[in-house]
Amino acid sequence: ECAWIKNGKRCGQPLSDDARKLGMHLGDSHGIQGNDKKLVTCLWEGCNRKLQRGALARHIRSRHFKTRWACSHCLKTYSRRDAMNKHAKGCQAGEA
Repeated sequence: ECAWIKNGKRCGQPLSDDARKLGMHLGDSHGIQGNDKKLVTCLWEGCNRKLQRGALARHIRSRHFKTRWACSHCLKTYSRRDAMNKHAKGCQAGEA
């Protein structure tokens, strides 16, 4: 559920953790559009973090949805898929 605060109220729309759908919701419902490098403030309930617009959906998925990615070799988990992929490339746990 979207916890974006607008005009003092929580959005409340059902959300998926799919980055594309989340990005569309942020643009359509909350006016988060423009250049990926543009600084925006995350207005998710209790956040107010400033970050680049292009990183907002990733931030919400990792910080607020608490999405985790597990290495298939050692099952260590990461909040970001790119960090897990970087780890997995050098993970020795899967080799016997």
